[in-house]
Order: sequence, then C-alpha cells, then structure tokens
Amino acid sequence: MTSNSQSPSTSCPKIVPNYHSITMPFKQGLTAHWFDGHCDSVPQWREPLSDWLLDSASLTKRLTQQSESFEVKVLQQSHSTLSQQEKDLFESDDIECREVLLICDEQAQVYARTLIPKATLEHANKRLATLGNTSLGEVLFSDPSMRRSTIEVCQFNEFSPISMMSQQLLLPAQSNIWARRSMFYLQDYPLCVVECFLPGSLAYSKSLL
Repeated sequence: MTSNSQSPSTSCPKIVPNYHSITMPFKQGLTAHWFDGHCDSVPQWREPLSDWLLDSASLTKRLTQQSESFEVKVLQQSHSTLSQQEKDLFESDDIECREVLLICDEQAQVYARTLIPKATLEHANKRLATLGNTSLGEVLFSDPSMRRSTIEVCQFNEFSPISMMSQQLLLPAQSNIWARRSMFYLQDYPLCVVECFLPGSLAYSKSLL
C-alpha cells in the first residue's frame, strides 16, 4: 500500500514583522545629544560602524550593493509633533515628517526620519512631493544642486523609543543603537535626515569591512 504522507519541509518560513502595527518611536519629536562625527573628541568606534556613520555618499546605494533585495517601507508621512530641537533647525513651523524603514533581504536595516519644510516641498525638487516608496536618497544624490552639512552622530540606549520599536521589528537585542543626522539643501532649501542603524544591521557586521 502506497503512503500519501509527505516529508516535512526542512526549511522554516521567515517570520516577518507586522509593519502596520509598529509604534512610531518619536511621537513627541526627537531630542538627542548630537555631536560632530569628525570631532577629535569623538570616541573610537569599532569598524565598520564608523565607516557607515561618517559615509557621506548615498546610503541607499550602499545598502543596495550589499544585498539581494532592497525596499523602502513608509511607516508614516504627515505633519507630526516635533521637538523644540527639531523646530530650531528651520525658520518655518510648517514641516512634514516622513518616517520609513530601509529593508534589505527582508530585514529592517535603518529607520529614517526626514523633516521637510513646506517651502522645500514646493520649490526644491518636485519629486520630493511624490516619493511614495521611492528612496529619498535617489532624489537627493541625483540633484546637482544638493549640498550636505557636517554629519552629526548620537547613540540611543536599550530603553529608548527606537530600541522599543526594534523589538517590535523582531530584531536582536543590542545595548546601544547608533544614529546620524545631517541637513541637506536642494536649491538652497533645507531638509533634515536622521538615520538610525537598527540592531543586526550591516553597519555592525565585521564581515563587511
């Protein structure tokens, strides 16, 4: 008698987070102790973290080159509450906040928070207003008028909102999460980009020196 039973699969399906239920980490705005990443007093990070934090080239391009698949997952884009520290970056209070995850091979690598004043949306580059799931980096680094400020860095501890979000993303525990921010100018119109390198990301991998 022939058996109809099948051999169990040897591979387990990858568990993917429910991105729709992710709690936004900075509901009241982002305040942090930022410092110049190129300052002499900056502590010596282990490689390759410093190289990722201080790389002024396109992060999108770098992630794409080091993964088989890349996608931008938009978490939110609206007029959100900003911290006073964030408001002080701009002359206008009419600011749109775009929060996304940069995902490589189905794992979230970077949480990015971008603040874009209304005037920048209207006058700098028309593609900014219709980004959707397109990477912001594609627009910034293809615009010949783009200027970038000095890169500033900071770290968030294990009790920070970004660490709490990382748990919801099913990422490995990590004591500190490093982030960077810089101002970009398109046609001299400003926007601010903060990028947090999430636990388990390529930025912490010694195999990619």
